[in-house]
Amino acid sequence: MFFIYGADGSRACDKAEFILFTLGHDYRHYVYGRDYTLNQLQKLVPGANSVPQIFLGAKYIGGIKELYEYLYQSEYNARQLGDKTGHGMLKGILNNMDENPKHHSDNPDKT
Repeated sequence: MFFIYGADGSRACDKAEFILFTLGHDYRHYVYGRDYTLNQLQKLVPGANSVPQIFLGAKYIGGIKELYEYLYQSEYNARQLGDKTGHGMLKGILNNMDENPKHHSDNPDKT
């Protein structure tokens, strides 16, 4: 299961949720200020000052860019093993999303 440490109103967090939902991955979205504090987030990810911060189980993935890379690599590996389900789905989803760098992460202090 994926865990998204995010914030309400964060476009990057919305993108992470959309991608995981669309691809059928289980996930839980924790909201800054309601479910966790910045201090708690920094205990999980020292120096973190933006959201989303994403984990797969206990494994730290990173932010939205790292999630893209992780999922691309996972899809590539599945294709190499002969799994044709969802071939190209992630690429299509990401190609249709706004890739403006200012939306790759959000500062939770500004929410």
